[in-house]
Amino acid sequence: MASATGTTQGGAAEVASFYGVLWSEAQARRREIAIAVEAIMVIAWFLVRTVADVDSRVYLLWLLAAGALALVAPKSGLVVLIATSVFFEPDSLARTLAPRELLVLPLAVGVLVQIATDRFRWRPGLWIWLGLLLLAGTALGVVHTFLVFDQDFQWHAAQSWIGNMLAPIIILIAAAWTARDGDLRVLVVAVGVAVVASVVCLIEYAVPGSISNGPFAWVGFWKDFGARLGGTVPSPNALSTQLIVPTMVLLAAVLLARDVRLRAIALVGLIPVAVAQYLTFSRAPLLAVYAFVVIAAWRLRRSLGIAVLVGGLVVGTALLPSYLQLRSQSADGLVPGSILVATDEYRFRAWGAAGAMWLDAPLTGQGYLAYKELAESFGDPLLGSPHNEWLRIFAEEGVIVGLVGIAFLGATAIELARVRGWLGTGMLAGFLGYVIAASFNNPLLFVRVSAVAFGIVGVGLALAERARAPTAAADPVIDAVETVEPADDPALD
Repeated sequence: MASATGTTQGGAAEVASFYGVLWSEAQARRREIAIAVEAIMVIAWFLVRTVADVDSRVYLLWLLAAGALALVAPKSGLVVLIATSVFFEPDSLARTLAPRELLVLPLAVGVLVQIATDRFRWRPGLWIWLGLLLLAGTALGVVHTFLVFDQDFQWHAAQSWIGNMLAPIIILIAAAWTARDGDLRVLVVAVGVAVVASVVCLIEYAVPGSISNGPFAWVGFWKDFGARLGGTVPSPNALSTQLIVPTMVLLAAVLLARDVRLRAIALVGLIPVAVAQYLTFSRAPLLAVYAFVVIAAWRLRRSLGIAVLVGGLVVGTALLPSYLQLRSQSADGLVPGSILVATDEYRFRAWGAAGAMWLDAPLTGQGYLAYKELAESFGDPLLGSPHNEWLRIFAEEGVIVGLVGIAFLGATAIELARVRGWLGTGMLAGFLGYVIAASFNNPLLFVRVSAVAFGIVGVGLALAERARAPTAAADPVIDAVETVEPADDPALD
């Protein structure tokens, strides 16, 4: 009997040992397993979208699986969300909310659980508190909308807030949390999927109907913009904004990285992205390149950076009329008696209406998304948004939340400036380019436009946190993206 018991115990021990070895092996290969799961989920998404609608049961099963992944493994969930984010998905849940965008909810819970499990030892910079305050302020704007507008618009505003204000901040925080260990996978995926989107749009542009009439027509919003490039998102300016941060990162790698192989790979990716940016005929990429040159020059020598900044402003002012003339040939034509394009006139009118809305209720604003309902009464009968995200916050949430939004932008830029080397230069220029683009349009109304940008910026914020650490001088991640820094600017060392 004892022998039988011993044999049973021995067998149980062998089974336990077997599974223990499997668990140890899985832990050792956790990164490889995570990448494999992410690839399977993204491939499954493409297959499901190709054969089924977003309101089908098959797609619901994929969403549930992706949500579970985001809950238990936030980094993998974030990778899957960003890898699929650039491609078009109809707003089938509400007027401004697509099913895929709901993945930010389990992602937020998954990150919060991990932060709590870590006993809240994470110490990010000021940006996170300002970002959370911005979320709280705009959420109060939604409450304001519920108090003022009819029921249909109330829920429209609430759903829009979830997909287009809450989602980008969650992506930013999730990217910063999951990259705090130095893993740049989110960054690589975000840049890579931007390149893929550029290639898809350029193929359709060169051979109309090659994508839009095929089995993968669902990847884009195929509206004819004439000479301007559109595709995966419903407007050329939105496409440009979607690509602007990856463009600057690739440009920085090509021009500033030490590793020749990295520069060659980045050049392959930069070519389609740069061509796509040119064909959108958008202003923001040109201004982002200018910011890139100023930042790179500043990091070499502060006096050189100031000279480039001032010289660029002088040259830009002199060339502005010629640029507007050139742009009019590919856009909406000049307004009679003016050097402005028609859409510029509409923007100025929208900015005036947003300013009037703010002055009408300077402390509280008019309520989240109120511009869509009130613009005509304040002088803008054409546009449904003020085409300036930062002015929109003042108009809809008031001066306090507006100032919080401006402070959030400043804190994020200052934090990104801590990231050394080519990657820091590219991220900072890309973020400034996004801020500039959002000064002429409303990318925060479409999370598919902002997901890539906020994912990359979140990784940059994690690198900035590592740069502040006492062990930053010996950090292999920081060293891997470092280039020669200016001797006369210790703030960038």
